Amino acid sequence: GKIHTLYLAGNRITEEGARALSHVFRQDGTSSATGSGSGLTRIHLTGNKLGPEGIRELMDAMAISNESAGLDNGIQHDTHNATATQTSDCTRRGVQELFLGETGMGHMGCVAVAKMLGTSTSLRVLSLSNCELYDNSAMLLAAAITSNCKQLPFERLQ
Repeated sequence: GKIHTLYLAGNRITEEGARALSHVFRQDGTSSATGSGSGLTRIHLTGNKLGPEGIRELMDAMAISNESAGLDNGIQHDTHNATATQTSDCTRRGVQELFLGETGMGHMGCVAVAKMLGTSTSLRVLSLSNCELYDNSAMLLAAAITSNCKQLPFERLQ
């Protein structure tokens, strides 16, 4: 079996640890087409001091994973009828829940999150509580969500 939830909230993970974790996402992205990726769907990193650079590393890796998983964009093809049907959210590939509260990301980390949101087809829940974000960060997130609203199956933004 694969690990679906990585719960590391409240630890002392910094940029260096974020860089190491990003390799898991990159591995997932390169192998998800064959079904041998990590299988992570929920990531909880709240309360770790990842900083903007750690967040950027993670989001860049998730974007690679999203692009690879997006080969089918959550669509299942029926070869007998030559039709495509949308799969349910629970069968979408990629991270579905991402908790990054209190990570010290600031605006530069938010830029990386917004970039990832532009390619995500699986993210349903995003938590950015207590990240020292201001109006310009909120506008950036709003623009990213709006630009990808047809692909992004958002349920909750915290």
